[in-house]
Formats: sequence, structure tokens, C-alpha cells
Amino acid sequence: MEQLIQTIMQAMQDTKIACARQTPQGQMPHLRAPVTAVALAGARAMEHAMYEYLGQTPEGESLFGKRLEADVRLTAVCPRTLGSEACQKQAERVAELLSGKVAGVTLAGYTVGACVYDAGCDCFVCPVTAQVKAYVYATANEDETEFTDFMLKGEIR
Repeated sequence: MEQLIQTIMQAMQDTKIACARQTPQGQMPHLRAPVTAVALAGARAMEHAMYEYLGQTPEGESLFGKRLEADVRLTAVCPRTLGSEACQKQAERVAELLSGKVAGVTLAGYTVGACVYDAGCDCFVCPVTAQVKAYVYATANEDETEFTDFMLKGEIR
């Protein structure tokens, strides 16, 4: 799941969208500009409970895989002093990114919520939720008793 969040954050950084991993409740940093908080809202592994054997890599390692569906919460947050318009623009930039391609994941859709003022953090917030699909690959050690490396790739059709 970590790779999924990192992949989406990297795509945001590549398009100059300020982002950060969502912090725990009550740990709000002092903001001077809009930022998008990124968190995994939920994930579902598809098909079998365990990774499926897919064959061997060119290097001779056993390769396993699993289809993953996830909801990623991307919350645009903007200081009150900049107004709700700046928050809405941040959310629009995130939606624009989600309308294109993000390497390693297939974007199945997204929803954008209403921009509202949150008195608790003294900011405007606008939730965006992305529905994504990906395939998680894993290689195993020589004994095939534990996975040693994980890779995230777009959905295989």
C-alpha cells in the first residue's frame, strides 16, 4: 500500500501540486499555501487471498501477483486567509491529474466533494477520492518462504 501512496504523491509532485502524507488527527501543520493531504481510505485485494504464481523473472526469480483495488483520499487544504477559491483550485488541479495517467496505476474514477470551512484546523478543505486499480507483484527468496521485493504496476487486462 505504501508504494501506491508514493506513486500518487510522485505524480502530484511531478505536476507541481503541493502534497503531503495525511497527518494524524490533531497534528495540523501551519500552512501558508494550499496543499493536498494524501491517505489510503481503503483497499481490496482481488481474487485469491494469497499472491498467485505468475512464473519467473528474466533473472530466474519466482514472480507472484495480486490485483488490488483501492480508494485514495486526496484532501485539498487551504488556509482560511487564502479563501475557498484557492482550495477549489487545488482540488481542480488534483482532479485534472486524475483525469490523465498516473504511472503504475489504472484510474477507475474519482469524486470531488464540496469545499467547506473546517474551524478545527482554520482551513478550507475539499475532499477528492480516487478509485484506482493496480497489480502488485512480489518476488520470493530462493526457498519461496517469504516475499523479498514488491512492485506496483498498472492493471493487467
